[in-house]
Amino acid sequence: MKEKIVSHFAFGDPEEDEYAIGNVWATSNDSEGWRVVECPLKAHGISGQKSGDTDKFETAHVHWECPNCNQSFSEEYLESDVAPLLVKCGQIKGVRLQ
Repeated sequence: MKEKIVSHFAFGDPEEDEYAIGNVWATSNDSEGWRVVECPLKAHGISGQKSGDTDKFETAHVHWECPNCNQSFSEEYLESDVAPLLVKCGQIKGVRLQ
C-alpha cells in the first residue's frame, strides 16, 4: 500500500510540486503525515467508460456516475490498472467499476 501512496501525484514536497501535499509519514496517532488506515465501504457494482489509450501514451481516464449522489466523476486510468477498480465519490461511498 505504501508504494501506491508514494507513487501518487499528491505525495511529495509541496514547495517543489504544486500538486503535492506532503511526503512525511505519521509516526504516532497524533502526528501529522501520511498513514494507512482501514476504511470499510459498502460498494455498488457499476460500469464506467474509458477514454484515452495508454498504448499510445495518452492520458486515459474512466468516467463514471455515482449511483448514490448522481454526480459524474473521472479517474485517471493507468496501464497497470485491472478491472474491477474501487473508486469513491465525494460522499465517501464505495463504487466498484466493472
